[in-house]
Amino acid sequence: MFSHSIRWQIQAWHGVLLMLTTAVLLVAFYGYERQQRVMRIDDRLRTTLMMVLPALRPERAGEPLGRPPPPMQAMDPLLDDFLGVFPFGEPPDGESRPPRAAGGRIAHDRERQHLKNLNESPIYYVLYDGARVETARSTNAPKDVPPHDERLDAGETFGRTRDGMRELLHFQPNGESVIFGTSLAAVDGAMEKLALYLTGIGAGVVTIGLLGGWWLATRAIRPIAEISAAAEKISQGDLTQRINAQETKSELGRLAVLLNETFERLHNTFEQQAQFTADASHELRTPVSVILAQTELALMRDRPPEEYRDALSSCHRSGEQMKQVVNSLLELARMDSGESVMNLAPNYLEEVVEDAIRFVEPLVEQRNGEIIADLEEINAMIDAPKIQQVVSNLLSNAIKHNPDGCKVHVNLRQEGETATLSVRDQGEGIPPEMLPHVFERFFRVDKARSRADGSTGLGLSIVKAIVEAHGGTLSATSTPGEGSEFIVRLPLTGKA
Repeated sequence: MFSHSIRWQIQAWHGVLLMLTTAVLLVAFYGYERQQRVMRIDDRLRTTLMMVLPALRPERAGEPLGRPPPPMQAMDPLLDDFLGVFPFGEPPDGESRPPRAAGGRIAHDRERQHLKNLNESPIYYVLYDGARVETARSTNAPKDVPPHDERLDAGETFGRTRDGMRELLHFQPNGESVIFGTSLAAVDGAMEKLALYLTGIGAGVVTIGLLGGWWLATRAIRPIAEISAAAEKISQGDLTQRINAQETKSELGRLAVLLNETFERLHNTFEQQAQFTADASHELRTPVSVILAQTELALMRDRPPEEYRDALSSCHRSGEQMKQVVNSLLELARMDSGESVMNLAPNYLEEVVEDAIRFVEPLVEQRNGEIIADLEEINAMIDAPKIQQVVSNLLSNAIKHNPDGCKVHVNLRQEGETATLSVRDQGEGIPPEMLPHVFERFFRVDKARSRADGSTGLGLSIVKAIVEAHGGTLSATSTPGEGSEFIVRLPLTGKA
C-alpha cells in the first residue's frame, strides 16, 4: 500500500537523498579532520627529528655538527594534550644558553640530552644502518619496527601509518635511516568521540529533514487529495462538488482550476441533458396524446366518413409534428457527436442568402411582411445547403414571432477574413431575462403561440450548431419594443 502512495514515494526518495548527502558530507569532514590531526603529528615528529638528528650522525674529528636547532614553537592545545609536555625547547626561565664551544661540542651535548629525553616522551626512534639492521632505539620504542622496504634519496622524509602508530622515516647521506614515531591512540580516541558526535548530528539532521520533507510532501499533495475526494463524490452522483483551490498559481492549483471548470461543464451538460430529455418527452407527448385521443374516439362507435376524415387529419398533423421534432433531434444528435460532416466548398455567400429569402417569400406574403436585403459579394468556404438553412430559420423566426407587416433587414458584409450576416427585425423584441436562453433547446419566448405555429423550439439550437460547425459564432441582441438582431460571423476559409 505504501509503495503506491505518492507521499511515501516522495518521502522515500527525499530520505534516501538526504541520508546519502549527510553521510557523504560527514564522512568527508571526518576524513579531513583526521588528516589534519595526522598532519599536525607529522609536523611535531618532523620538528623532533630535526632537533635530535645531529646526535644520531657519526662524529667526525674537528667537524662541527651544525648550528643548534631553533627553539620549539608553541603547539596548539589539542595536540599538546595528545603528546604531553614535550621535553625539548628553550631553557627554563632564568637560565641562559651556554655559549658555543669550539667544534660545536656544547650543541652536540645538548642534542644528546634531547635524544636521551626521548625515552620518557611519547615519541620513540629506531636507527638502522645501510644494511637495514637496527643499530639503536629508544627504550619506549615498540619491539617490532620494520624498516622501509625501499631506499629513498638522502635527506628525504617519508610518513607512514602502521598498527596504530604514526612514523616518519628519514634517510641520511651515510646510508643510515631513522624512524621517529608515536602512538595514534589519543587521535583514535578523539576521532571516536568525533564520530559519535557527527553521528548524532547526522541523525538529527536526517530526522529534522524527514519531518520537514513529510510536512512539505503532505502540503504539496493536499490538492491531489482534494481532487480525489471531489472526483469520488462526483462519481457517486453529486455533480455540485468542487475542488477548494486556494493556491491557483502552482501546477496543482492550475490543475484544480481546470478540473473545476471541467466539473462545471459536466454539471451543466447533465442538467441540459436532463432538461432536454424532459422537454423532448413533453414535445412528443402532446402529439401522441392527440393521436391516441382521436383514434380512441373514432373507434368508440361507427361514425360518418367526414368525422373519420377529420380524425385522420388530426392524427396526420400530430404525426408531422412528431416527425419534425424527431428529425430536429436526430440532426442535433449528429452534430453533437461529430457525425454531421460539413461539405465545405467555395460559394458566393450572397447567392445563398438570396436563395433563403426566396424560400421564405410565401411566409412573408402571408404575414404581409417585407425583407430588405443589403448584400455584398463574398466568396467563402461553406456548406451552402446548411447555411441556407441557417438564414431561412432566422428569417422565419423574424416573420413568425412578430406582428403582421413586420420589416426584416438582412445585411451581409466582409470584415477582414470574416463574413458578417445580420438579420434584424422591427418587432416586439425579446425580454432581457430571456435573451441568454434563446439558443437553448426547446426554449420558446411565447410558448403558447410558438406551439400553435408548429415550432419545436429547436430551430435556433440547430442554427447555432451549424454555425459553430463552420467555425463561426452566433449572437443575439434585443431591445423590447424595438426588435431583435441575430448576427452570424463565418470565417471565409472555413473552419479553422
